[in-house]
Amino acid sequence: MHKALTISIVGIVAVLAVCAYSLHSLYQHEIKDVAAICDENFQRAIDGEYEYRHSGTPINLDNPSYVIKDAKDMTPEERASLKGDTITIDEAMVKNLGANLFEILQQQNQDDLMDTNPLNLHNLDSLYGWYLQKAELEIPYCLYLYNNKKEVAESIERDLPFFSAHAKTEMKPIGTQGRMFVQAEVSVPMSDLVRQLFYVLLLFTAVLLVVVVCFAIDLRVIRRQRKALREREEAIYHPLHDLKAPLNSAYAAFGSMVYFETDEEKKQKLRTVQEGIRELSNDLESVLSLMKNGGKNSLNIGEVDLPSLVRECSDALAILYAEKEPNVRIETVGLSEPVRSDAILLKRIVRNLVENAMKYSDKGVFIEIAMRSCRSRFEIRVQDNGWGIPEKDLKKIGRQFYRVARPEGMAAQEGFGIGLACVKKLCKDLGGELEIWSSDGYGSMFTAKLKNFHG
Repeated sequence: MHKALTISIVGIVAVLAVCAYSLHSLYQHEIKDVAAICDENFQRAIDGEYEYRHSGTPINLDNPSYVIKDAKDMTPEERASLKGDTITIDEAMVKNLGANLFEILQQQNQDDLMDTNPLNLHNLDSLYGWYLQKAELEIPYCLYLYNNKKEVAESIERDLPFFSAHAKTEMKPIGTQGRMFVQAEVSVPMSDLVRQLFYVLLLFTAVLLVVVVCFAIDLRVIRRQRKALREREEAIYHPLHDLKAPLNSAYAAFGSMVYFETDEEKKQKLRTVQEGIRELSNDLESVLSLMKNGGKNSLNIGEVDLPSLVRECSDALAILYAEKEPNVRIETVGLSEPVRSDAILLKRIVRNLVENAMKYSDKGVFIEIAMRSCRSRFEIRVQDNGWGIPEKDLKKIGRQFYRVARPEGMAAQEGFGIGLACVKKLCKDLGGELEIWSSDGYGSMFTAKLKNFHG
């Protein structure tokens, strides 16, 4: 049971781990998407902040500030006449000064403003918030301004939610000289979809925990019940075992009485009693074997003369229930040869069915016992004209300790409701089943369909 509980817990943990990993992967993908949008808008805010600090005069297309030409398209004279700084685009891109010529030129313009009108972090904050709002990202963020040693020189900090992921943009240089850098840190909340999936995972986890706890409680109850069952079995096993000795003594004593008895009528009665003791001893052995094998009968298969077995059982029961004056007819048409089965278990089936027919009937009951075989199976049918079984009780017949209640004022019979349950179990052990037909007030018919164990 501990193994079953451990395997269940491991399986549940594995399922939860897979669900949590899937949710984590989905959230990480969402973080990357939001971070890319934030980084793009952060660059826009930096460009806008620069334009805000710049002189702001419109560009004259007839007299542009910049003339862009590829070096191979320039004459040696034009190259010689060039004044100012020369920009190598590839080197500038390696230094992360821009992704294209425009951004690199703008970084040079940042150098011009560095001393006279440096970057204003509060203006950048306003612009960045506006761009995020325009991108439909209502998320908290912080801004950091770094010096040339990449130490925080100024910051605008806000409380970022502890239970949400934080993403930082790339550290953006201001100018080409590495004197100043800016960076934004944003909080990426879960989307509605991820949040719903997270709540579903929490609910699923809670339900599984409840299931595990209930399972553990059930296992504990089962363990207690099994312990109590073992104790009950032991309490029954030992007295049953101790009954073997007095039964054997009684059997031997009646054997001696039969041997010395001269009156044939008395001798026959003594033999009947002795045979009853032998059957009781066999039943006792069968019960002990059943308990030893965990509720499964050990089969002792051999050839059985079924008509003789049935006649022996019915004759013994007719003596036991002589007051009912039973009329028993045995039909053997269709039974051409001995059957192969367990004689002791067969006798218990027949005895229980015939005894029920006699017990639950009035005086003068008529009982017909029919047998037939067909290839790998054979049947024993016991039919009577006794009290019968009400339709409402038919489905419950054969349950352990269940007994049909008789109407008030009508004859009843003592019993424990074990006989038919025992027959059902024995039929199953012998590879068959028990079929029941009955009508209240008109009698019953029980058919044991059993396997013929061929060699």
